[in-house]
Amino acid sequence: MKLTLKTITLKDDTLEDINSGNINLDKFIEYIRVNVENANNIIETKLLSLDEDELYELLSKLFIIELDDDDLFRILRNKYSKHYVNKLKISTNLVDKDLNKYILVGAATKDVLPSNRGMLLSELRKLVNSFDLIVLDTKKYKLKEKPSNAERYEDFLYETFSLESDPETFEYLKTLLKKDLKDKNTLKRILSSVEQYLRELIHQAKEITRLDEEDESLKPISIQYKKAYESNFSKKTVFTKTEHKRRY
Repeated sequence: MKLTLKTITLKDDTLEDINSGNINLDKFIEYIRVNVENANNIIETKLLSLDEDELYELLSKLFIIELDDDDLFRILRNKYSKHYVNKLKISTNLVDKDLNKYILVGAATKDVLPSNRGMLLSELRKLVNSFDLIVLDTKKYKLKEKPSNAERYEDFLYETFSLESDPETFEYLKTLLKKDLKDKNTLKRILSSVEQYLRELIHQAKEITRLDEEDESLKPISIQYKKAYESNFSKKTVFTKTEHKRRY
């Protein structure tokens, strides 16, 4: 299971607005307010008391939640009754009509031994048909001319683990998320990451309120943003004190 903090774009978004002549204080304040609330909801809520749907909904406000390779292998083992051990990039000789050459990314059993010279189409068919190789993604790059060993492109993409379109995978992810949080170290890492997120959010907000330190001509604008920020937020309202961690 991989949890990655979403990127905070407050500073970039606000600078883009300023550079286009759009001083939007409400947008600035709303971005901060929504994300402060999202962060503090995670910090203040006893996460283990939530059901799987509630937990995913809460954490996904700030985190990109993904299955890692071991999770994918586990799903595929159950589905195809094969023991997948590696995620491989496989060079091929497949070339399409637009002179794109393909590299396949897939889950593979120990029997798959890719060649640097490019796996032959016949071997690819054999591995895919036996489910020793499950192609998860394809990469391509443009050639200037068709090589002598080129083989006609075939689409071997088997699985696309999209949480939006695969309910079974989505349910598995939510179950695994709940299970992982029973590990106190995982829980501590999540809470620490959320606190880090809050600090970065406020750092970006304050950088906007101090734009005039780098460019004196921006002083009237930075004053507007500073007044808006200070009238809506304080250290106490942003960084709430809680007994949350002790309850674990």
